[in-house]
Amino acid sequence: RCIESVLYTFGTVHVVRTGHWFRHDLEGAYARLAPHIPERHKQETVALAAALDMPAVTLNTLNVFPEMFHCSGFAVFGSATKDGRLYHGRVLDYMTTIGLQDAATTFIVRPDDHFAFANIGYAGFIGSVSGMNANGISLGEMGGRGEGQWDGVPMATLMRRALEECSTLEEVMTLWTNSPRTCEYYYVFADGKTNRAVGVSATPDSIQFVQPGQAHEL
Repeated sequence: RCIESVLYTFGTVHVVRTGHWFRHDLEGAYARLAPHIPERHKQETVALAAALDMPAVTLNTLNVFPEMFHCSGFAVFGSATKDGRLYHGRVLDYMTTIGLQDAATTFIVRPDDHFAFANIGYAGFIGSVSGMNANGISLGEMGGRGEGQWDGVPMATLMRRALEECSTLEEVMTLWTNSPRTCEYYYVFADGKTNRAVGVSATPDSIQFVQPGQAHEL
């Protein structure tokens, strides 16, 4: 139901708003993003499509859906909290009219050769828009502008790679710095081990890390 709602209900709104076929735009985005998606993620998407008895191309394109949409979040710690502990909050405030909230799912993923992680997302979606790994690294994103700048790693793929591969904030920051990025996104990265968090402003051409208490003109 959720997949059909994304494809057809939102797709209809997209056509009316832009004059472009939603499926065509999504497939075009995937064609540019696919070279930057790890093969292991592609294999997982194909397997999921087979389990759902759906065409692989449908699942492939739907899994880059977040490149067009955005949410919000925060991190507070130290003097900003009563007990000084770090609290990293996420708000997956996508539109409710297409029923995404009815497919909300928490995945506990334990790969053989990568870090285990909890992925907070949606059934049928293998990327990450929010999660925390076994090393206490948590991630959240907030979208800006830049739709159509898709020659890089999909945001949700980069988020999942960080959960799978990183054990410190420094490693997450290095992954973002060294990876080709898409669109315009703002992130909050946090580390429960060290009680630290950092904000990030990232576009395909630039990246800035915003430390606690530091101002940034968005």
